[in-house]
Amino acid sequence: MTVRPPLRPVRGFDWRLAPLQRKLEWEADEAQAAVARELARRESAASATREAESLLVQASQDARQALEAHADPRAHRHQLAYLTFLNDRVAGVRADEQRVAGDLSAARQELLRRQRRLDVVLRARANALELHLREAARRAQVQVDADWLALRELRGGKDAEGCA
Repeated sequence: MTVRPPLRPVRGFDWRLAPLQRKLEWEADEAQAAVARELARRESAASATREAESLLVQASQDARQALEAHADPRAHRHQLAYLTFLNDRVAGVRADEQRVAGDLSAARQELLRRQRRLDVVLRARANALELHLREAARRAQVQVDADWLALRELRGGKDAEGCA
């Protein structure tokens, strides 16, 4: 993320795009918050996937052990139905995880887009400020020269050391 220079006033510098800059900063901050929310959702979805997969593995092992023990065929049918239910649940949470990954990718792209817009405005401000400071320095130098010439005229054409 770009480091934002402070909006300190610089004598005589009027940055007319300051409202736009603040708006773009707000939008970039909002996009950053959206990415953080999507990251939390991704972690939650990954946790749900791990939990569902673990439950499916455990239920599969239980069903295998019951089958090897020659358990009741009706109980085995119920276990198979439960395994089918768990398998569908795992597929659902995996699909949710993929959807969240897509949302995260979209949020990151939006953050990059907004950050690029803000960077353009920040570079424009830095360039405008540099031009302003150069012009102020040039005006100050012109004033110093004018003052020196005026002082020289007052002293009868001699410079500050008394030389002609």
